[in-house]
Amino acid sequence: MSRWQKVDLSGEAPAAIGQPADLPADLVGLTPPTLADLSPLAASRPDLDGIGWWPVVTVDEDLEAPRLVAQGQRAEVARSLATCQAAMGAAAAAEYARRVRLGCAYDDVVIPIGEDVRLQLTAKTLEAIACSLSLASWPTGFGWRAADNSAYPLATAGDMIAMALAIGAYVSALIVRAGALQDAIAAATTHAGLDAIDIAAGWPATGYPG
Repeated sequence: MSRWQKVDLSGEAPAAIGQPADLPADLVGLTPPTLADLSPLAASRPDLDGIGWWPVVTVDEDLEAPRLVAQGQRAEVARSLATCQAAMGAAAAAEYARRVRLGCAYDDVVIPIGEDVRLQLTAKTLEAIACSLSLASWPTGFGWRAADNSAYPLATAGDMIAMALAIGAYVSALIVRAGALQDAIAAATTHAGLDAIDIAAGWPATGYPG
């Protein structure tokens, strides 16, 4: 349900009366332009002379009391900092997920880095380490499936390890940045502090395919 602010229009400037509230039942059904200044109804309702009811809108600022905007005939109140933090936290998580979906640029291909692929990468890297220790033989003609469905050739166990290290470093940097953003968002104590957090900045450049 929308909230409204009762406004005193009798002075030089509009002044808030009380706190935002539901619109009184006897005024429900009136249009916003009529509610903005109820003085024309004062002939039959003297209590409405110099009174308006303005719609309340939320803004991401630190406001201690409703701020009346005469030109727009509205009352602005601060949106909950916790609500803003939750929205920004979700946006930061979405940015992390987007970068994971894009994959990791390696050499001249893009390698998927979803969780299932990372498990496969770990398993194959362990096999490559065993091969490097002469405990197994690296398969001839092996290739890793790239994002475009091509097979990126990894001729040796060392090639596999090198690719895994590069991708692992990129994924780790993504996770670190995502965690740092969530920590900063949770630590913000004002809207200004929250606004200073740039969820698009600080992500690793190396490996980013965009």
